[in-house]
Parts: sequence; C-alpha cells; structure tokens
Amino acid sequence: RMRNDPDAVPNYIYHCNVQNPSGVVAFKTLHAGMGFAKRPMIEKIGGVRNGIPISMIYGAQSWMDPTIGYEVQRIREGEHVSVELILRAGHHVYADDPERFN
Repeated sequence: RMRNDPDAVPNYIYHCNVQNPSGVVAFKTLHAGMGFAKRPMIEKIGGVRNGIPISMIYGAQSWMDPTIGYEVQRIREGEHVSVELILRAGHHVYADDPERFN
C-alpha cells in the first residue's frame, strides 16, 4: 500500500520532526559522529573577501552548534557578521519560524 504513495517519505520525515524538539533530538542522536562536514566552512572563511556581509542563522533547538558563527565573528572582527539564534526553531528555521527567517 505505501509503495504507491508518493507522499509516504515526506510525510514520514515530517512526522518524525514535527514533535518539538524530539524529532531534532532523534536526528542528532541517530547521526552522532556522522554529521561532520567534509570541508568545514570555518576552514575556508578566511578566503571570503572583506566587505561581504555574512549572516548565520541557527535554530535554538537545532542539532547544529552556533559556536562556529561566533567564531566567524571573532575571525572577521571589524566586518559585518551577524549570528541570529531563532528561539522557537529547530534545524529547518525557514519552516519553523518563517517570519523571523525572512
């Protein structure tokens, strides 16, 4: 029955993550030790030309650690780097709090 339902996977993912914050917590737990970038942005941030504003947006309930955003502010002292922490959002800030995201 589910094989013919094109919405089965999106619905499953939605329902896994709709419970706040259990979906995010489960995702973090299941991916512990696997969620590291192959080429972390922090290693390349020095190559960004001065004068380019940077905004980093994090959900307060996300599995991502906003510490890197604050480290970018420190590295690019004197440049415009904003770090936004959206309180009622998980990893998908654009979906959890679209008004604040936009």
